[in-house]
Amino acid sequence: MKSLELLILSMFFVFAASSCATRKTVTDQKNFENAVTQAHTRLEALVNKDVPSFNVLMKTPKGEFFYSSVGKNGKPVTKNDWFRFASNTKNFTATVIVKMMQDGWININDKIIQNIPGTNIPYTSDEPELQFPHRDLITIKELLQHNAGVYDLSNDTSQLNIGGKTYTDYILEKDPLHKITTEECLRILKEKNLTYGVPNTVYHYSNVGYYILGDIISKVYSVKSGTKKSYADYLHDYVTGPDTKVPLKVRFVDSPNDQDLPNPHVIGNIYFDGELYAVEKENIAGNVAGGNGIGTMEDLSKYISTLFSGKNVLNRKSIELMTKSYGMKQDREKYALGTVTFPELGYGHHGTLAGCMSEMMYDPETKVSVVILIPFYDFSNMDILIQSHDMMKTAAMESRKSVGF
Repeated sequence: MKSLELLILSMFFVFAASSCATRKTVTDQKNFENAVTQAHTRLEALVNKDVPSFNVLMKTPKGEFFYSSVGKNGKPVTKNDWFRFASNTKNFTATVIVKMMQDGWININDKIIQNIPGTNIPYTSDEPELQFPHRDLITIKELLQHNAGVYDLSNDTSQLNIGGKTYTDYILEKDPLHKITTEECLRILKEKNLTYGVPNTVYHYSNVGYYILGDIISKVYSVKSGTKKSYADYLHDYVTGPDTKVPLKVRFVDSPNDQDLPNPHVIGNIYFDGELYAVEKENIAGNVAGGNGIGTMEDLSKYISTLFSGKNVLNRKSIELMTKSYGMKQDREKYALGTVTFPELGYGHHGTLAGCMSEMMYDPETKVSVVILIPFYDFSNMDILIQSHDMMKTAAMESRKSVGF
């Protein structure tokens, strides 16, 4: 009898210990807040300026952790405040492309001059004025992984001669309500013979490559539905809308007049040329598929964690396809299909736009997601901007460690 009692008692203690190990505590929250505060302090030391806030949302098997470390002149941010999540949009784009392949609508190994499966309609227009360099050699997969050699008109000035400005900045300074289209970008690439080289020979991040993917998504969905559809339409109908598996409040802006964020929202801040600029309104309609998403930290956390845990629209085979490294890489991180592989942190993406830096990631091994938002960046020094991005990854790692992950 005593043996049975001892067995039951030992099982109770094992269960109790296990429960304690996976339960959020007051100490955990305090340690997490200290980690975020320290990251904020280090960032301010790096940029030598006040950073309005440093915000981290982390979800773990222990529970949810959120903290907004506020600077001297900043305001607290909540996990439900809207902001422009910039190039995190690329991960949504990749999800759409891989989902379309999963459903048999496309093949990512197709060249972009080939026909949409089952049709005589090409993925991209064959108009002579849009025949930009190496177009006939580019595959959908190469666009996804930035190996297509497509020159980036929104980030690069190296092959342009317009006063040191990018093409997009030059155009929007002249006409703030202009919507830059993919067709417009391809005409410029053709006219000026702009390229980074033959596909799959060089890695070079390219927003324009993703604009092409956005047009492919719109075209394929239009063909499949029998009516004109946009990139945003597909996302709403299949990935984020109220009738999808994991509904989100996110939106993808496609009108230059849609410049305001819903309330409550975050005000971004850009330091440039000795001045600090607050950003409330912004025309991001020209960034379709590359950086036109708006949403909240809660939205991004829900999206990235369900996507890479297999609880959203992609099956396991598609997730493996999306996260596999294909040989080309950056110096600081590997890039798969619209997905950054963060060593020891999992998979996700990052973005910088309109005065906000952000990052989302999910680790399938530990089941921990981290979303970081910083409504500030120094655009006058690229080295500091790169180091600021690296600090977000360090902050994610230290936030995890602070609570035992």
